[in-house]
Parts: sequence; C-alpha cells; structure tokens
Amino acid sequence: MSLNLLLRTILILLALTGIFDSLALSVSENLSSGVCLGGGSCDQVLASKFATILGIHWSDIGLAAYTILFISALCHAFGGGRLPLLTIVFGSFFGVLISTYLIYLQAFRIEEWCPLCLLSAGLQLALLITSIWLAKRTRSFGHADSLESPTESQPSSSSTTLAAYLLGLLILTSIYVGKNALWEKAAPRSSSSNLIATIGSENLYQDKHPELAQLHHQFREKEWETLKYWFQDHLVEKYAAEKGFKERADLIDSRYASVKKVLTDDDIRKFYDEEYRSTSGVRLPYQEAKEEIRYYLEEQQFSEFEYDLVEELKEYYVAQFHLPRPAPPYVEMNINPEDVPVLGNLDAPIMLVQFVDFACPYCRRVQEEIRKVRAQYPDQVAVAFRFFHPTEHKYATSAARAALAAQKQGKFWDYTWDLFEKQGDGIAKDETYLALAKKWDLDLARFNHDRHSAETTRLLERDSKERERCYAPAPPCLFVNGHRIAENPTAEAIIAKIKSLNL
Repeated sequence: MSLNLLLRTILILLALTGIFDSLALSVSENLSSGVCLGGGSCDQVLASKFATILGIHWSDIGLAAYTILFISALCHAFGGGRLPLLTIVFGSFFGVLISTYLIYLQAFRIEEWCPLCLLSAGLQLALLITSIWLAKRTRSFGHADSLESPTESQPSSSSTTLAAYLLGLLILTSIYVGKNALWEKAAPRSSSSNLIATIGSENLYQDKHPELAQLHHQFREKEWETLKYWFQDHLVEKYAAEKGFKERADLIDSRYASVKKVLTDDDIRKFYDEEYRSTSGVRLPYQEAKEEIRYYLEEQQFSEFEYDLVEELKEYYVAQFHLPRPAPPYVEMNINPEDVPVLGNLDAPIMLVQFVDFACPYCRRVQEEIRKVRAQYPDQVAVAFRFFHPTEHKYATSAARAALAAQKQGKFWDYTWDLFEKQGDGIAKDETYLALAKKWDLDLARFNHDRHSAETTRLLERDSKERERCYAPAPPCLFVNGHRIAENPTAEAIIAKIKSLNL
C-alpha cells in the first residue's frame, strides 16, 4: 500500500472514530447510564451551560461535522478530487479551533474534564495534520492511488460529490430524529440540561434551576472536608499509637498541656479593646463580655494548636492530602453599573464582586485586602459592591441604606470606607450617618429621603436575590469573574485566583 492510500485510510478511520465519539457523548448527555469514563467530572462538563450552543448539544454538532468529514474522506479515497480533501482540511481546521475553545472552557470556566471531549480534540488535530500532509502529496504526485484503483486515477465529478453529501445529510437527519425519539423514552440523565417534568404542554428543565449546581458543589465540598478531617485524624492516631498512647485524645491532651497559654485578664481586656468592638453590633460592658471572650480565645488557641500539630506530623511522615478542594461552579455576575456601585474601569478584564455587610468585622478587613489587590492591578481590576442582605448583624441594613443614599450623590466609596471604620457602636447611631453625610457635603434632605425610599428597598431586595442565586454562603463572599473564592479572601488568595484564570 502506498503512502497516499495509507493516509486516505487513516482519514476514514479518524472520521469514523469521531462519529462514534460524538454518539457516545450524546448518550452520556441524555441517558442516566452514560458511557463517559470521566465520572463526576464528565457529568459536570456535560451538565454545564457550556454544553450547548443555541440550544444544540456540541455532541450533535460534532456528529454532523464528523459525518461530513467521513463522507469527504470516502469521496476522496474512492474517487480522488480536490474538493473532498479541501473540505477535510478546512473542516478539521475549524474543528481544532472549536476544540481549543471547549478545552479552555473546561480548564478555566467549568474546571472539570470530559475524556470524550479531549478525544474529539485529538481526532480533529490528527485529521488536520493528515489531510494537510495528503494535500501536499497529491499536489506533488497527482491524484493516483485511489482505493478503488491503485494504479489509475478516477476523479469524481462535483455532482457525484454533492450527491454523496446530500445522502449523508439525509442519513444524519434520520439518525438525529431517531436519536431524540429514543431519548424521550429513555430514563432521563440527572443533569442540569434534561427534562424533569411536564405540565400540560409545558416542559420543565433542570437548567432553569442553577442552584442545583450549587447544591452539587456543597455536597462535594462536604465530602472533601470529611475526607480531609479523616486524613488528619488518621495522622494523629498513627502517631499516638507509635508513641504508646491508648487514645488519640491522650496524645492531644499531653501535647496541649505543654504549650497551652493561660489567659490573663490583661489578654482578655486587650482583645475587648482592640477586637471585640467589631465582633458584635453593640459592644457589651466588659464584665458581661469577659467570659464570652475567654471562651472564644481558648477555642482559637486550641484550633491553632491542632493546626500546628497536623502540620508537624505531615512533615514527620512526609504525608500529603492529594484530594483537591472542589472549585465552586462558575456564576454569571449581573452587574449593571447604573445601580451597582463599581470602583475602577468598567471595561477592566477582572471584575471582583464582593457580598459584604457593614457590621461584619471580616468584611471590614477584606477591604484592606482588596486595596492591596488594586494596588498591584490598578487598571486590570474593577470592584463591584453588593450587600449581603438580609444579615444577622444588627444595624447593617441601616448602614446599607445610608451607603446607597450616598451613592445617589456620587460619594458611595468615600462614605462606605468611613462606615466600615464606624463598626460596632458607631453604626447603631443615626447621628453617625448624618455626620458622615455632612463630612462629604451631601444634600441632607435628599440623603434622608433616599435612604428610606422604596427604590433603596428594591435595591436591597435585588441584592438578596442575587446572593441566593450566586450562593454567597456568608459575608464576606468574593467572586473573581464569576468564580467564588472558597478560602479566606486574603489578597494572596484573590491574586492566586486571578492568575489561575490566565487573563
């Protein structure tokens, strides 16, 4: 067999493999018992909003594309001609571009992988390389070596090629119609893209309920935490057994007794003066808060001891927890700059959205972290402010109303930063809001009207719905281009998330 015949055979086999790959993806997208080997990762990809375009599954588009390439490969192999080969070259070229885009979505948007999708990308690249190689050879050596006659060229007419395409289109349409008819009778797959109920002529689909993706993530997050704690417990138990302790708790008690610091009244008083003011809506008198602070500091000290012990044992055993923390699902952020406060360039490539409230001490601290990020990325990062509403913190809603009123007069960010500095007793007083309004030269009559207006109530309710839709579990909750930061939102964590998106 000549090299030309080998290349033509490879084209046919690659296109045929692509057809089966697309059919396998279609089965995985529509049936409860799919054939994709990616497990939960594959499910996440096929159930994401990126699995379709204009309501059509990428698997169906792939089936159509591979069918055209397969027919083209047959036409060129048995009849020669330039048109079928050029169809393969340009078709596979666009296939590589689309596959690259889909791989980008899997890597940076969905953050999960589908093996069959990766196989399809490899097939497209192989088709492109093989078809270009064959095109160069046939341009140099003519159209000889067809499969029908190794020694004699048999160029096919354009009409024959067109007839083959029309026949392929008819077969493809029949497969598509038949496939969907079968899917309607099959058990639906538990993904966000399938029919879950019918009311009269109305169909209800899971993709209308994006919170299902959040629930799935919560389950995986809980699973990850449980396995991580199990790993840490096993580490301590192993060490305790080696050191002759009957129980894990005996080791911990023995080690903790040697490092435990006895809290003094000075320690408690210092925390009360420096930190406690911002941990509750209204500061309690010292004598009433003393025991609560002591308990809090003791718990914090023990948690730090446990963390240090685990880190020590990980180094001692050269132990590593391999399971990566599940990334929160991508969320489309609805930012309308006309009524959502945005700091920075609206066209910036990075949009940092924060859900915070004014009585939360961690929300106050995260403002400093955000300033550090913007100092490093002054032109690339814009910050959108959304209220974590409703909130359990007393007076936070009153402060939010005042900030929205200041926004009406173009002083939102100045007013907001001052409000964070007034946490605790400060935001419990109406005088604080008025004093800050005077400081920033606001029209007091308009300010008082706006903070109690129905429009301000609507904006708070809007943020409440957005918080639920985006699944912001607790303040502060930060999103970088729709990707929630699951860990403590320090400047380092925010920058790491920005870099991971490769923007």
